[in-house]
Amino acid sequence: SQAAAPAGIRKTKRKVPRANKSAPSTLDRHFWYTSSDGVVRIAPIADQPDTAIQQVNTYYFNPDLFIDQPYPQSLEPGHRWPPVNISDIVQPPRYKHTGFDVCVGDQCYTSISCRDFICKHSLEDWEAATNDWEKHFELRQTRSRGIGVYTKSSFKTGDVLGWYAGEVKPVNEYGGDDYGNDYLMELEIGEIPESSSRLGSEYEPTNHVIIDSKNIGNWTRFINHSCEPYASFVIRRIGDTRIMSVEAIDDIPAGAELTVNYGPDYYGLETKKVCRCGTPSCVGKRRKKK
Repeated sequence: SQAAAPAGIRKTKRKVPRANKSAPSTLDRHFWYTSSDGVVRIAPIADQPDTAIQQVNTYYFNPDLFIDQPYPQSLEPGHRWPPVNISDIVQPPRYKHTGFDVCVGDQCYTSISCRDFICKHSLEDWEAATNDWEKHFELRQTRSRGIGVYTKSSFKTGDVLGWYAGEVKPVNEYGGDDYGNDYLMELEIGEIPESSSRLGSEYEPTNHVIIDSKNIGNWTRFINHSCEPYASFVIRRIGDTRIMSVEAIDDIPAGAELTVNYGPDYYGLETKKVCRCGTPSCVGKRRKKK
């Protein structure tokens, strides 16, 4: 979300794939954004300004990374482990019905949901339904926070706007400074308490994996922080697949920057990261008053 200003990747003309009415919309290989000088550029990796971010709208999973991982305590007994495919990790327990067990269905950009726990909605259908994100959002250079996401249309409170995609990895793949990567999202494995369904809430820790979208991911990786956000990351599911969805927590007008609150562990009163959201309740202002 807070990528550095680009250095060497620049194109003024964008090639748009030909429309195929019989096939789902396809994704460009890279992300394009409008820079402060009005030029359309390819978005680079934050600390690699000459390398473009790869755009994907799915979970990338390498089972070899999990071969030596211990059995998660939050998984019910008898679950397949080490995981062979992504469903072994992101499948929610079927016997426990909680708030984040609500299925977002196969439609996006609405508040329609499904509460049938054995529904037939699939991640594949969801991916196809969210490939057209550029009809609803665009990427632009912000004044002081790198590339940001801006709305092309308005949304209502409760609308599901997208989901967080990227590489699914074990937590111990990251240590020290690596965990400071701005593009890491935790996703719980197995049973989790109801109170943890919303990012930033206080809850007992449980087993989880990391969704890393630094190098590979979808458009939600560019959503910047705000102390007065328009949206929030929320644990949901699509059929039998757990996801981290992006949901509007306020009405959002067209032309607004879409933001979420990264949480107190990232921008808190006791942390040192500089918040540049500029809102009246900005944590930076509250730190000065302490």
